[in-house]
Amino acid sequence: MNKYKNILVVADQVNTPQVALSRALYLASQQDNVSISLLLVIYDLSYELTSLFSSDERQSMQDAIVVEEQKSFTKQLEQDYPDAKINLKLVWHKRPFESILEEAKLNNHDLIVKSTHDHNKLSAVMFTPTDWHLLRKSQCPVLLVKDHDWPINGNIVAAIQVLESTNLSTQDDDSINERITQEALQLKQLLNANIHLANAYPSTPEHISIEIPNFDAVAYNQEIEEHHKTAMYTHAEKFNITKENVHIQSGAPEDVIADIVQDVDAELVILGAPTRNGFSAFLIGNTAEMVIDSINCDLLALK
Repeated sequence: MNKYKNILVVADQVNTPQVALSRALYLASQQDNVSISLLLVIYDLSYELTSLFSSDERQSMQDAIVVEEQKSFTKQLEQDYPDAKINLKLVWHKRPFESILEEAKLNNHDLIVKSTHDHNKLSAVMFTPTDWHLLRKSQCPVLLVKDHDWPINGNIVAAIQVLESTNLSTQDDDSINERITQEALQLKQLLNANIHLANAYPSTPEHISIEIPNFDAVAYNQEIEEHHKTAMYTHAEKFNITKENVHIQSGAPEDVIADIVQDVDAELVILGAPTRNGFSAFLIGNTAEMVIDSINCDLLALK
């Protein structure tokens, strides 16, 4: 089975070993004829600010740095991954995410793999990390990797959405849910893993009983829970997933997913991430962006 045929790995210039590359090589080892490209984006602001050199001289200096970095990085790769077939490419660019997206589009990559770490949420309001740009703008799946193993018979958590009203059109909702679950099933086969479905439903607002005196909060909460259970069990049955592996909890999606990941000791979370461009691409709040900082495992975001 070939799930990913053309993988783009984002190199980590600072940390070794290359966690994202190791994960991509593992995926490749479970398939046939997989191509892996490793992209290293380098940039040094000091070479842009100096006024002592002409633009051509600055360009020559940048090219020389790229050549030296390529030699050094190639030597390190040969030492760390002596038997791996890797296509290494270095580019000079001040916005790494733009280089990554351009490379993925130009070469029709079907997966982007990048190592990640916790982000400072306050600074992220002012400066969006590369990870978040990829989650918002990439047209292909993005796998954000943390430093841990993928053991045999590990656990995959697929995050499923349920609309609150049956009067709303569920075509898009069902479509992404089916894609997430199909992705989990294919990775289950590829990695010999177990699938768990996770769903969060909203809790009753605390002050609603005061604002609406005759409102029955308990009955309302039970109705919402039953609606989600019915939808989730129907979805699980469609894909032959047992009820024991269906997890439904009240709360914010990022909190519920993090709790379930910890409970089942998951290696991977799969969820949907809407593609955003323009002004909306600068807004904070995508579930995938909040989840990645609250889990201790990898995250695969689908569009």
